[in-house]
Amino acid sequence: MSRLSEVSPPKPTPSTSRLVPVGLISLLQIQKDKLIGDTPDGQVYRTTSLVAVGELKVARAGVIAEVDGGWVLDRHHTAHPAETRAHRSDRILSIGFSRHYKLIEDEFGWAPPGVAGENIIVDTADRLHHQDVAGGFVIRTSGGDVELDPPDVLDSCVPFSKFLLRDKGTPVRRVVQARKFLGAGMRGYSMGASRIPEYAAVRTGDLVLRNVGS
Repeated sequence: MSRLSEVSPPKPTPSTSRLVPVGLISLLQIQKDKLIGDTPDGQVYRTTSLVAVGELKVARAGVIAEVDGGWVLDRHHTAHPAETRAHRSDRILSIGFSRHYKLIEDEFGWAPPGVAGENIIVDTADRLHHQDVAGGFVIRTSGGDVELDPPDVLDSCVPFSKFLLRDKGTPVRRVVQARKFLGAGMRGYSMGASRIPEYAAVRTGDLVLRNVGS
């Protein structure tokens, strides 16, 4: 993968000109491995495989980033040596939002941006429901607009909900409440990049827009 940085980013044309600004990218990160681990006490959520970077390269195959002088595959990349179920073309990257994290912090008392594992965090004052973003996102980069596929809601798993609650012994009812709160897009969105055959560079500070249709 030594020549990946030499690939020119594509310049796909969005399917519609009705684009509404969401905000600027404030954080990019890559997920090197799975976030849920098995312990004698059950599954636990851990963030040790998340690495913040200044630039991601995005293509339909997945997301990569340069870390400590070498290229790292995101765990959802088709070439990552992970179990097959991680290789889904409709969820090769994920996006979260600063406003959502503020709401999560208000609910749980803490929520560092990106702790849920999203690849991209966008700085925005809005709470974005699925109907707001169903048309998909476009990232305005120095190399052109990068149009992503329509997103799916990322549901919160039990280990992540318990992680936010900071208590492995949390009553089941409270965990159920936490998962419900984190649903409906609060936890973020996943999506594919079928319109991007070659790697396009996405950087912190790039503008993210949402396609609201014609």
